[in-house]
Amino acid sequence: MTKKRKRERGSNFSNKEVEILVSIIQEFKNIKCKRTDTTTWRDKNAAWENVAKAFNSSSGEVFRSKKALKAKYEDIKKNIKKKLAHNRLETFKTGGDEP
Repeated sequence: MTKKRKRERGSNFSNKEVEILVSIIQEFKNIKCKRTDTTTWRDKNAAWENVAKAFNSSSGEVFRSKKALKAKYEDIKKNIKKKLAHNRLETFKTGGDEP
């Protein structure tokens, strides 16, 4: 029976790191592109490499891999969508059962 190595957990992103990541990603428009052909994927991978280089050179706190930055960006997008959906739901609620 082989032993599974426990995955090392990275440190949490600070607010400063999140701001840096979002500002860097805004410079790369092709990351947000929804097309899925070969050239688009190639461009996206190159863009993520550049994002990782720019992030690691500007943050200076903790080294973050391309995979970790991409996962954090997807997590940020997911949380924003949840908040927007919740806000949209709250706007359509009624005042209650009062006559």
